[in-house]
Amino acid sequence: DSSESDGNRVPKAVLDGVYTSGNTLVSIEDVHSTEEWAMVPELGLKGIVDATVLARTKPVNGLGSLSSNRGVQQSLMPVELKTGHVQNPQQLHLAQLSLYTLMLRARHGTASRGSRLEVIGKSDIGDRTSNSDEQESGAANGGMLLYLNHEAFLARHVKPMLNEAKTLIGQRNSVVCDLMKASRPRGIKIQYEDDDS
Repeated sequence: DSSESDGNRVPKAVLDGVYTSGNTLVSIEDVHSTEEWAMVPELGLKGIVDATVLARTKPVNGLGSLSSNRGVQQSLMPVELKTGHVQNPQQLHLAQLSLYTLMLRARHGTASRGSRLEVIGKSDIGDRTSNSDEQESGAANGGMLLYLNHEAFLARHVKPMLNEAKTLIGQRNSVVCDLMKASRPRGIKIQYEDDDS
């Protein structure tokens, strides 16, 4: 969990990065939503994010003190849950979480470094209501891949790089192009005569 006063809490748990994602200190403050339907027509993407959490994060880069609140960011972070025996990060899972990260950033905006995200109040029926004093600062630039099974769990930080995002969107465009080609009529056109005799 976190330390210090409520406004200056510093994340304490280290979330190991995968490949180019650096290690990150993280503290989950609240669950924003579960099974969030995310659709971004601008990117031509849709999906269901397992969980979106309000998290405090701080990159671990060897510079400065880990106990200071300098560089702490509060933002919405996607969490992708994977169950089963295999607990190794797989490319498909990394790609899925990277796309969810892009989709949340398109939907909620991008959080800036040092930003605070205020939790918007909930009404009696569970819907979120806006308050002029409370403001969302946006989504994180990375997410959490969480592998769970009956023996253990493994959590990894995934932060999509620009070239990875371009590749994923390019692959999406290739699939759409092929689907459009496949949906066109092709081959011999068959016409039947009416049997009115």
